[in-house]
Order: sequence, then structure tokens, then C-alpha cells
Amino acid sequence: MTKATGWPSSAESHGIVPHEVLAIGDMPNDVPMLQWPVARTPWRNAHPAVVEVADEVIGSKHRGEDDDAVAN
Repeated sequence: MTKATGWPSSAESHGIVPHEVLAIGDMPNDVPMLQWPVARTPWRNAHPAVVEVADEVIGSKHRGEDDDAVAN
């Protein structure tokens, strides 16, 4: 099972539909996961292949930077 197959299956089993999902990733292995949800949101400093499939790019995922997008 991968991120791309595991979490959609889990979401669907709980009645969660794609437009209710926000996926955040940063590396090429996240691209299949980011192709499933409606909201594809990588970190600003994500791999270029991930940013390419983005709907919107958010701040950095690293603590200590001024634009923390999501608390770790």
C-alpha cells in the first residue's frame, strides 16, 4: 500500500469525498497522492515535480522559518 492508494481508501470508507481533502507533499513519491484530491498543496520548498502538479503552494515545512505553513 502507498500514500496514493491507502489514504483514499481510508477516506472513502469514512465517507470523506475528494473535495473535502487537502493533501500536502514535498517529494516525487507524493505526486500520485497529490493527483487524487481536489486540493493539491505542496510546500514552497518541495521538489519541482511536486510543485508542478500543485493547485496552490504553501509556506515551508521546516520549523524556524518565518512562513511555517503547517505545524509539525
